Amino acid sequence: MDFLQLYGKVRDVRPGWDRVLDAEHVTHVMIGTEEALAQALRLSPQWRLVRADHVALIFERRTP
Repeated sequence: MDFLQLYGKVRDVRPGWDRVLDAEHVTHVMIGTEEALAQALRLSPQWRLVRADHVALIFERRTP
């Protein structure tokens, strides 16, 4: 898969989105408040919300 396909998979929360973030060693995500990914990250125990405003949210991966 090329970069845009991987980005779309994560952004749209398609099956395997979390494995893409794992494989790419992503530690932080900044996403718009209304994006599907924002809700998925809120629900994931692997991520914590570190900043929020009316435009965007910043999540940080929890370390084991």
